[in-house]
Amino acid sequence: MNMGTSYSTQSSSSRTGNDAANMLQALLEMLFLPPPAPHILTVENIRYRYRHRGNKASPKAIEDIRQTQRITHHIGDHTEIGLCEFHIGLIFLYWNDFMAAREQFEKARRYWQFSGHSPGVCLTEFGVCLAWELSHDYESALIYLDRARKELSRLIHIPHSHKAFVAHLEHCLTDAEERIQAQIWKSPGQMETTNTAVSPPLTPPIHQTIPCPIPGHTIKEDQFTWYRISHQQPNEIFPATLQTGDYILVDQSSSAVQNNNSIFVIIRHKKNAAITLETIGKPRPFSRVTLAKLAPLTGTFTASPIVFTADEQSIPLESGEILGVVIGFWHNIYTINT
Repeated sequence: MNMGTSYSTQSSSSRTGNDAANMLQALLEMLFLPPPAPHILTVENIRYRYRHRGNKASPKAIEDIRQTQRITHHIGDHTEIGLCEFHIGLIFLYWNDFMAAREQFEKARRYWQFSGHSPGVCLTEFGVCLAWELSHDYESALIYLDRARKELSRLIHIPHSHKAFVAHLEHCLTDAEERIQAQIWKSPGQMETTNTAVSPPLTPPIHQTIPCPIPGHTIKEDQFTWYRISHQQPNEIFPATLQTGDYILVDQSSSAVQNNNSIFVIIRHKKNAAITLETIGKPRPFSRVTLAKLAPLTGTFTASPIVFTADEQSIPLESGEILGVVIGFWHNIYTINT
C-alpha cells in the first residue's frame, strides 16, 4: 500500500492530520502486517464507529482509547503496547490534535526502544516530525526529522521484509525535509496563513478553544492545559489553600516531564487520591487524573517516588504514569456578604 505519495506534493496549507495519518499508516503496515490484534484501536475503527462525527473526537471514542490501552498494557507485550500507542497517535492525527499525537508517538517510542524494535523507533521520530510540521513549528519538525534520519542510518541488519519500509521512509524523509526547509526559509510575508493579517499559528486551532478560568486569557501553547479540582480529602500534603473548584495549570510536554523543576505532578487517576482533577474543554485520553507530590527521598525527579494519598502513601514512578508538571494554581475568589 502506498498512501504517502500524494501527501508530499501538497502545499502546507492543504495538508491535514488525516493525510499524515494515512502516510504513517502505510509505513506502519510495512512493519506490522494488518490487521492488528482485535483489541488494538485503529483509525479505521474510529472512522467506521463514529462516521457521523467526521474527524472530531467524542467522549465515547476517548473511552474506547482508554479501554484499548488497559487491555494492551495488561497483556504486557512491549512491542504490542508500542503498536497500540502508535495507532492512538494516528487517531489523534486524524482528529487534528497534534500535541496529543506527539505524546502518543513518544510513548510508542519508549516501548519500542525497550523491546528493541528499531524500525518502529525510527517511525515514531518521523511521526513526531509530521505532528510538529502540522503545528507550524518547523524548527522542531526539522529536529525530529534529523533524529529519524539518525535512527534510519542505524538500521543495518534488518529483515529483508523491512527493506521496502526503509526505502519508502527515506523517500518520505527527503520530501518532508524539502517541505519544511521551504517553510523555514520563506520571508514573513510569504509564510502560509489562513488569515493574511496574522502570523501562522504555532499551535493547532483545536487547543486555542480550550476554556481558561482567568478572564481575558486564552491558551496560546498547546502543551499547556487546565484541570479543575473535582474532589479532595483532608490532607497535609498539598497547599491548604487548594479547594474543590480551583484550577491547576499543567505543562504536558515530554520535555517538561524530563526536566521537571516542580514538586507537583499530574499522574493517571489513582484510588484513594487526596486530590482528584478533571479536565475542562475537549475530551482527553484521561478525563480524571490525580495530583501528586514528589517525595523528598532522593532529591531527583526521575528516581523519587510520588505521594498522592492523604495517608502519604507513595509509589515509584513508572513509564507513562506522569502526564504533566504543575506550573500554576488559580484560586476562586468568593464574595462574602456581611
